[in-house]
Amino acid sequence: MCIDPGHNNSGADAGAEGNSLREQDLTLDIALHLKTLLEYNGFTVILTREGDVVHGPHQTEKQSLQARCNIANKAGADLFLSIHINAGGGTGTEIYVLPGGQAEIMATVLLPYLSQEGSWPNRGVKTNRRFYVLVNTDMPAVLTENGFIDHPKDAQKLGNPIFRKNLARAHAKGICAYYGIEFRDPEDKK
Repeated sequence: MCIDPGHNNSGADAGAEGNSLREQDLTLDIALHLKTLLEYNGFTVILTREGDVVHGPHQTEKQSLQARCNIANKAGADLFLSIHINAGGGTGTEIYVLPGGQAEIMATVLLPYLSQEGSWPNRGVKTNRRFYVLVNTDMPAVLTENGFIDHPKDAQKLGNPIFRKNLARAHAKGICAYYGIEFRDPEDKK
């Protein structure tokens, strides 16, 4: 499985900012926690980035996005999960996929976990043929939008490291449910 923490500090693809938060930082934190949880549950996981840049720097956003796709495609990942934080004045969580296929089924299973964890409105599974990472990966791909960075209440949650860890857990629970695996939480061992 390939987890893609949306956006990065390459300059070409910095992502949204709001309420003193940067999307690129939030998505990386969520992705790192998610990787740990999924590996604990038996998944093999790669990340498109583990720091500020995706094997770059890249001069254009398209180069950065293609680098992400190349990582997943070269690894032969069976799922591509791109984690994002929304902006634009709304609230809630939604997932984007290409129409039909396994990605849409996965998104339908995953979305209620995200909505419940965030106590956010469920904005639905949406199909989109314009998101580069959905179109240019060789495996089912889903893009999650987790709250709105420019909405004060969403941003307050997203600014809390414990909330981000719980949001990673919600992603992991949904992924395990999709694969028919009982989620095991490493926190239960403590």
